[in-house]
Amino acid sequence: MAALLERLETEPQTTTATMAHELRTPLAVLQARLAEDLRHLSLADAGKLNLSFGPPVRAKRVRLLI
Repeated sequence: MAALLERLETEPQTTTATMAHELRTPLAVLQARLAEDLRHLSLADAGKLNLSFGPPVRAKRVRLLI
């Protein structure tokens, strides 16, 4: 832990760049999820959202394996 703190103090620009890089992936995933959720809401508002209430795909795969 002490080594990490020392490195953070001596390399602030590198640390900031590393932190920014590490945050990009989760933020990109959240952004994609938000866009997909907004698309679903838009389709629902327009009355064009097709909902299927069958068993989950995973359940079908499990039955095939048994």
